[in-house]
Amino acid sequence: MDQKIDALAARIAQSSGPLLVRGGCSKPALSLHRATAEIIQRDALPAGIVAYDPSEFLITAWAGTPVAELQRATAEHGQYLPFDPLFANDGATLGGTIAAGISGPNQLLHGRIRDFVMEVECIDGRGNRVRGGGKVVKNAAGFDLPKLMVGSYGRLGVITEATLKVLPCPPAMRTVVARCQDASAALQAMQTLGSQPLPLAATEYLPDGRLLLRFAGPQASLPRVVDRAEHLLQQELDELEQEQAQWASPPWLNTVNAEYLLYVVHSPNQMPPLINALQERLGLDLRSVTAHGTASWWVADQQDDLPGIDERLREHRAAGVVVRGPVDALTLLGELPWLSLSRRIGRAIDPRGVFPQFIDGSLDSPAVGAKS
Repeated sequence: MDQKIDALAARIAQSSGPLLVRGGCSKPALSLHRATAEIIQRDALPAGIVAYDPSEFLITAWAGTPVAELQRATAEHGQYLPFDPLFANDGATLGGTIAAGISGPNQLLHGRIRDFVMEVECIDGRGNRVRGGGKVVKNAAGFDLPKLMVGSYGRLGVITEATLKVLPCPPAMRTVVARCQDASAALQAMQTLGSQPLPLAATEYLPDGRLLLRFAGPQASLPRVVDRAEHLLQQELDELEQEQAQWASPPWLNTVNAEYLLYVVHSPNQMPPLINALQERLGLDLRSVTAHGTASWWVADQQDDLPGIDERLREHRAAGVVVRGPVDALTLLGELPWLSLSRRIGRAIDPRGVFPQFIDGSLDSPAVGAKS
């Protein structure tokens, strides 16, 4: 694998850019740039598990490794990836999952992906192999490169290897369904349950008014947990059939190629007015509100909708990104206060500008996401 990495480093060192890496292409809109002359394809990336010590709860793998392979390996030892990576069934890779920075609905129990990336190795814009972090939980030495690479969209370097912290699988899971009149009622229900010492692993509000509540814990204790939730919400909760399949591959992720799949992050209190702004005023298709009201998934029909979406998100101090759809560049939307600092970091890591630089507005398409 070192030979493959050395060849990749030499390729980057000799490139005049712009250059982007593409893994499993499960989130294709994130690896686009209008002026891209060169794409590093998945077969140029090293793949495979480097080391896995279940007793230390750490797994190290090359960036081209399918996330599904990591899930299978950890499951054999009764462990799992707590940040609940999405798009595993579509071929998502470890490097692409880190670069996208998107966690799944079951992140609620233990945290998001940035909480579990312990160490990364990447290649910077000079072609140098750089390693940051460490394979210990309480490592505080040096710059926190792992967290910097989470959500970097491949614009700060090419991830080649990563070490993740894993955790034991919960003894049992149970999902029940509450009925909510609207998003405000769903938010109230989530806040009511979240204020209590209940083992909530995931919440999911769907546009048909269902609020899915997933609890984790010993099998014998879950009926009492559900009874407590019913008392707090003052309604009988229905059992969800095919519980595991619902969370392993959420049906709302399926979207045709002609549509735009958007991921939006917001505060819980922003959720009801934002749904009104995007669904009622713009006619967007809400697929899911997840992560206890802090993220949502939407589908837009056409690219002409994106400027209006950007304006609505900025009004509600939310941010979003097009994950799938026929765009020609990475498209960031809404409030983007981090861009200025990220641009400065990008110049320091990549002074030659091999990777597309962070610019004001959105990364690659300043007409969308620009401040007025």
